[in-house]
Amino acid sequence: MILIKKFKIIYVLFLCILVGMLSSCSNNHTTVKEKIDQASDVQVYIPIDKDSGTTLDMNLFYKKYYGD
Repeated sequence: MILIKKFKIIYVLFLCILVGMLSSCSNNHTTVKEKIDQASDVQVYIPIDKDSGTTLDMNLFYKKYYGD
């Protein structure tokens, strides 16, 4: 009787770990290209020196009408 309870506990624990591993492995990360494709404004910072740089502001609003 005790052996059956231990087996059930181990089985349930194994299933929980398996479901957790499978759900965490889903690919829901977006790439930089996908983020830019969805964005309407993009701001790029280009460092020139250690303390200074320049910022490029790009409006991508019309990109969806004219394509890439």
